[in-house]
Formats: sequence, C-alpha cells, structure tokens
Amino acid sequence: MKCLLTLLFSFFFLSCHSVKKMTVSNATTPVIEMSINLSSCKFKGRIIQIQNDMDADTSSNCYRFPCLASVAILEVQACGNSVSEKLQEGDIITLRFAFTTAPSLHAFPSMKKKYPGLKNGDVFWGIAEQRLTLGSTANFIVYDYLVL
Repeated sequence: MKCLLTLLFSFFFLSCHSVKKMTVSNATTPVIEMSINLSSCKFKGRIIQIQNDMDADTSSNCYRFPCLASVAILEVQACGNSVSEKLQEGDIITLRFAFTTAPSLHAFPSMKKKYPGLKNGDVFWGIAEQRLTLGSTANFIVYDYLVL
C-alpha cells in the first residue's frame, strides 16, 4: 500500500508543472510572450480558408463574425502534457478562434488586447487549447495569436 501511494504521488508530482512561457519575434515585430498550459499547443500556421459558417446562437460574436478557419500547421513549438492529439507539422485542421477572425476593434471594442484580424494567406503564431468532446475528435480553440 505504501508503495502504491508513493507511486501515485510520484506520478502526480512529475506530471504537474508550471505554465511554459515562450517568446516570438521576427525582424518586424517586438518580442511577445505567449504562454501555454497543459492542454494547449504553440504553433505557427497559415490561414488557408476562413469559413463563413456562423453560429446559430444570435447572442454569440460568432453569429456576427467568422470564427472558424482551415489552417495549415507550419511548425509546432510545444504542446502541454495533457494534449492527447498533438498538432503535427503538415496538418490541415479547422480551428475555432475564440475572439473571431475579425479585428478585435470591431468584434470586441472594449477588449484591452487588440488583435488585427486574420485573412486568407496570413501566417501567424498561435496558442490553441485542446477541447475534448464525447464521441468526437479533439477540437482546438485559438485564444491568442500574433500575425507575422
């Protein structure tokens, strides 16, 4: 019994860690910290197609602005330990953008952080959090991005 408790404690201790902080920079943008948690991935992607499928919920911002886009994964820098279906370079997946693909000035005028919006062909760094649903594959929701 003591051995089992020690084993369980060791497992939980080793599997838990703090949020990773990473920086992104290129010649035209300042260094920006983007943090991932245990259920998210940091990746570089290219918008292939912004989908105009709007939510049925009329109170949702995704009813007024597009939130879904087909994205080609160009690079995966890190994924948290709890991500069960990790993003892979070369994948083409549908991502949901929590703050829409429209400029945040239009979709969320009072939001402090400003996003420029995304259009077809844009390359960006993003943080996508994995959401699991019963009987379905994993869905990823982008909560933070930086257009390059």
